[in-house]
Amino acid sequence: MRPALLLFTCLMPLPLAAQDESPGADGWAVAAGDRRFGASDLADRLAGQVVEFMDGSKSHYRDGNRYAYTYEDGGPEFTGAYAVGADGTVCVTFDNDARRCDLYVLNADGVLTLITTDGYRFRTR
Repeated sequence: MRPALLLFTCLMPLPLAAQDESPGADGWAVAAGDRRFGASDLADRLAGQVVEFMDGSKSHYRDGNRYAYTYEDGGPEFTGAYAVGADGTVCVTFDNDARRCDLYVLNADGVLTLITTDGYRFRTR
């Protein structure tokens, strides 16, 4: 397995079960009731914050658009730089040149949820 692919596989928290989703015109599998963010709203929401997923892993959106992902507190960090796209996506270029893009939405219950390009959904705490 290529190192970049292995990194992507390792950096994904466990997904939730599918929830009546269908790819939109832009390819993202949003569910009924999902509310998308505008670029500036999402950038403001993430800047300087730590997003914790249900499995305890965390995405750190640091100053200067620096990014770190950790599986657990005190564990290794996978670092890079992040950018918020005009469509409300977040793309991370890791320091090893691996890259991924995800979409954050507020689900129907108002919970911040990350959707991967493969359609997996990860609720946050």
